[in-house]
Amino acid sequence: MPLGRTEGVDQDCSVKEQNVLNISTACLQIICLHGERLERDPHPELIEVAK
Repeated sequence: MPLGRTEGVDQDCSVKEQNVLNISTACLQIICLHGERLERDPHPELIEVAK
């Protein structure tokens, strides 16, 4: 099933899948932006996300 806009298919499910993708992308961006800082000054909550 291709990701992106789906028409006539369970809209609720599509929205949930898209939200998961958005959250994953945001987490990856946080890890990427703060990767160097995490090595020097780790924040437990961000490390948990990274695992």
